[in-house]
Amino acid sequence: MVRAITRNPNKKEIKELKLLGAEIVKADLDNEKTLFDAMKDVYGVFLVTDYWEQMDKDKETEQGKRVADISRILDVKHIVFSGLENVKKLTNGKLDVPHFDGKGELEDYFRELGSPMTSVRMPDYFENFLDIFKPVKSDKGYYVLDIPMEGIPLDGMSVRDLGEVVLAILKNPEEHIGKEIGLSTDKLTIDEYAAIMSKHTGKIIKASKVVEVHGRISLLGFMKTVEIIIGTWKIDVDQEDIRKVMENWTLSSKEISGKIIYQALLLSPLHSSVTGTARAEWGYLIPSNYVQEVIINIQTIQI
Repeated sequence: MVRAITRNPNKKEIKELKLLGAEIVKADLDNEKTLFDAMKDVYGVFLVTDYWEQMDKDKETEQGKRVADISRILDVKHIVFSGLENVKKLTNGKLDVPHFDGKGELEDYFRELGSPMTSVRMPDYFENFLDIFKPVKSDKGYYVLDIPMEGIPLDGMSVRDLGEVVLAILKNPEEHIGKEIGLSTDKLTIDEYAAIMSKHTGKIIKASKVVEVHGRISLLGFMKTVEIIIGTWKIDVDQEDIRKVMENWTLSSKEISGKIIYQALLLSPLHSSVTGTARAEWGYLIPSNYVQEVIINIQTIQI
C-alpha cells in the first residue's frame, strides 16, 4: 500500500492517485501532528522538500528536520530523500547556493541522527525543456535553446522516471541505505538536445553560442527583477571547486578540462542590454549575497 501525503486532497493529481489505489492522507510539513498521523505505521518515506515555494533555505531545512525527527520517533525503517550537494560545505564557504545547500544540510542531519536514509540526487529535469529552458524564437526565424554550456554535456532525467528508482531503492534497503545516488538517464551536449528537438518538432532549433567578454553588472536579487548591462553572467571557479561539487554527480571531473565557467543566471530575452526576470540554470555559482555589484568575467549569448 502506498500512502500519498498532500495538503490538498482535492487536487486532480491526488484524485488520480486514489483511483490507482493509493491511500490519501492530508498533512502539512509545518504541522507536526498531521505528520505523526501520516507517518504512523509506515515502512518507508519518500521525502521531497521545496525550497522554491518560499525561497527560504531555513524554512526548508526546518521542515525536513521535522520529518527526520518524527521518522526516528516512529521507527521508520527507510527514508529516501530527494537531496543535493551542500555546495557551501564542499567549497569551504566560497559558494553559497541556498536551494542546494539546504538539502545538503538535511542529508547531514539524517546522518547525524543515524537515520536509515538514502539520498537521490536528480540532474536537470527533461521537463524543464517545456518550461524554463523552452526554446525561444529568434528574430531570424529559428528557435534558440538558451543553455550556454557549449560543448559540455548536461545530465538529464524525466521526473516521471524517479518513481521506479525510489521503489527499487525501498525494495533493496541493504544495498542502498547510507548512500547518495546521483541520477541521470542521458548526458548530451546542448547541440545534441537541440538536434533531437528539431527532429521531433519539425522546427529549426539551435543551441546558443557563447562569446567571452568582460563587464560590470548589477545583481538586484535572485529570481527577481534584474538590471544588467550585459545579458548573461558567469563566474570563474577553481578546477578544484568544480571537482568537489561534482564528485558525487554523474558528470565526472575527468570530463571537465581547462577553464570551465558554469551558468548561474539566465535572462530572457537575451540582448546586449536587458531588464528581465532571472531564473536559475546552474545554481552552483550563485553568490552569497543576492544584492551586490561585482566586476567579474562574464559571457554573453549571441543569438
